Amino acid sequence: MQFFMKTIFTGLLLVIIIISQPFKAEELQSDDLSLKQSGSILNNTEILIDSAEVDTYINNILSTYHLPGVAAAIVRKDRLTWIGSYGMANISEGTAVGDTTLFLLGSTSKPVYTAALMQLWEDGLFGLDDNISDHLSFDLVNPNFPDSIITPRFLMTHLSSIRDTWSILNTLVCEGDYPQPLVEFLPEYLLPGSMFYITSNFLTVPPGSNFSYTDVGGSVAAHLVEALSGLTLEQYCQDSVFLPLNMTETSWFLAGLDTDHIAMPYSYSGGMYNPAGHYGVPAYPGAQLRTSALQLANFLMMVMNNGLFDSTRILDSATVALINTVQFPEKPQLYDWKWGLNWYHRTLGDRMIRGHSGGGVGISTFMFFCPLDESGVIVLSNGESFSGVDLIAEKLFDFAVDTDADGISYFEDNCPENYNPEQHDSDSDNIGDLCDLCPSDPDNDIDGDGFCGDVDNCPEIYNPGQEDINNDNIGDACCCTGVRGNTNCSESDEPDISDISRLIDYLYLSHGMLCCPNEADADASGGEPDISDITRLIDYLYLSHGPLSVCP
Repeated sequence: MQFFMKTIFTGLLLVIIIISQPFKAEELQSDDLSLKQSGSILNNTEILIDSAEVDTYINNILSTYHLPGVAAAIVRKDRLTWIGSYGMANISEGTAVGDTTLFLLGSTSKPVYTAALMQLWEDGLFGLDDNISDHLSFDLVNPNFPDSIITPRFLMTHLSSIRDTWSILNTLVCEGDYPQPLVEFLPEYLLPGSMFYITSNFLTVPPGSNFSYTDVGGSVAAHLVEALSGLTLEQYCQDSVFLPLNMTETSWFLAGLDTDHIAMPYSYSGGMYNPAGHYGVPAYPGAQLRTSALQLANFLMMVMNNGLFDSTRILDSATVALINTVQFPEKPQLYDWKWGLNWYHRTLGDRMIRGHSGGGVGISTFMFFCPLDESGVIVLSNGESFSGVDLIAEKLFDFAVDTDADGISYFEDNCPENYNPEQHDSDSDNIGDLCDLCPSDPDNDIDGDGFCGDVDNCPEIYNPGQEDINNDNIGDACCCTGVRGNTNCSESDEPDISDISRLIDYLYLSHGMLCCPNEADADASGGEPDISDITRLIDYLYLSHGPLSVCP
């Protein structure tokens, strides 16, 4: 009889071994599908990064993409939630970038003068589809199409038919501020027969037809602020934009700033960082604002908060919505980006973001927000790499993600997986009460896993995950109380053939639950139950009768 039983179960073991591979293959396919279906959850897990990881990442980008320095900020609607400074503002002087370091913004300047112009639009001083000549001191038309008007809307969406002729503009870049005001430079560039006019300053298509990115066209829109207000752009913005936004060290001109506070722009070539100096350009409104990441964050928060900064309204909420609305969705535009009024929509990774970037000699900058995440990111650099700046921005958007949609970024949320906008923390241990099951009596947490004894499902063994595979309120860490091998949780601790059947069913048939995974660990390997545990049980019951380990 003993020989007969050995034969039966040796055969059973061989059958199990033979069929195990197909079931394993199916199980892996199922797991793979599960991973694909829960990709967003996995992505959320992957992006739960800490500040040290961000620091390391950004410093690596600086090295790889030859960015001398970077200042960056994260905002969430009306709150600055993170600020970071990296690298050098001035290499020769050994000055590091700080939170208050000023950077030349390049085209990230354009949304700022747009805010000033749209304040005057709110006052009813012009219409977006007016003939711009009706408001300027000179008549502005494309000489190739004198009967077609140029409108403020065209100017702010790069459809004005004005073209930047860099063979002219580059010769006008100077050390320090460019000396001519807009009211003098613009006619000399745009009017036939004037000093800087050549035919290539305009496209050979009428206004409103083709997208052509232009700093000069943007400067015409900025000059409209001057024509309507009677103030220079600098004066108007200081009074009506910068002061209300607490941007007290921000200016279109070097004359209004301490140059020791400004990051030196650098180009990289031949293994060297070459300083570009502090320069000025004639079409300055679209390229030459200087400010810090900390101050620019106030401007971005204003836009994200529908025109309100603290208790001060800078723009009406409807105006902010208009600025962010794509104006001509049917027209091909740069990189298929879609233009609002000097705010454009683009993708970054898998996010759709809105804002503006800037570049130029020795600079690359980024100011965008993601409406879905309700987060905004600013990255300012005194080096020339859009790719490097984009990579930093993408990492910071990941860093800013709000996993539980309570308005608090993961990295600052004291209970990041549970909605808790009030962030209550009774015992001030930086674990929100919603996540802290010992908020009032931390001494009752015997095993130090964050759960009080009266709610801990395994109070004397550290098990912060509170795993309980069979939902019997006994944590898996504590459920093994008898002899290993009792997989079906029978009242008797002694394993029998039903325990072998239960393991076979769990591994290869219905995949039903085990009552206690570590009781099923018959060979005490410490891993997940597998065929070795079946073999051990067969050996114990029908072959060598070698002893099974007792549960701890």
